[in-house]
Amino acid sequence: QMGRMITLANGEQVSQGEITAMMGDFYGAYTRGEDGRQHFDPSASFDAMQNADPEEMRRILGHVRSEQAGVQAAITSGGEATPTALAALEAETVARHQRTDANGTTTGYSFLELAQLNTNHFSTEDESGTDNNLGAYGAFHTMAAQAAQRAHDLPPGPEREAAEQRALALEASSQHFMTDRFASGHQFDKQQLMDANSGGV
Repeated sequence: QMGRMITLANGEQVSQGEITAMMGDFYGAYTRGEDGRQHFDPSASFDAMQNADPEEMRRILGHVRSEQAGVQAAITSGGEATPTALAALEAETVARHQRTDANGTTTGYSFLELAQLNTNHFSTEDESGTDNNLGAYGAFHTMAAQAAQRAHDLPPGPEREAAEQRALALEASSQHFMTDRFASGHQFDKQQLMDANSGGV
């Protein structure tokens, strides 16, 4: 199942690993809460990825696939893989326009703007909500399980295939935050650190 390709709503065919790479870092949505802060919205983030500009996504995937090939070459032949420059990734997304809907959910952040907001990639003592990696993982995983149940209840056919693909894509999205959970650079509470260094503003 993990090897199945996924066709997104924008028509792009991607691997589940490519979804894991893109979710959160390249596609994300945030909703302003009563506390005045922007909180990660997994469902809106998934929709943003599903309906992303296909041409832009193809450029992003070009970087993802190039890095993957570099890592594979390094494993096979030795040497080091060269990561894509952050400026190059920002250049692919900087033309986006932020849009805020009636619910206060904003999409259209660029790569570096998403990086500024990404407390949801980090570990926190309080794992409730979606502003930490385990909470974000849990939200996506729950949506994936619900989509899988819906697929199971449908008769064979295009509708069931679409539901299965949605379930797999949601689970692949969840895996971004599970990998963050075990990433050494994400083993601290980013928001707590920012508050401590800005007087809580």
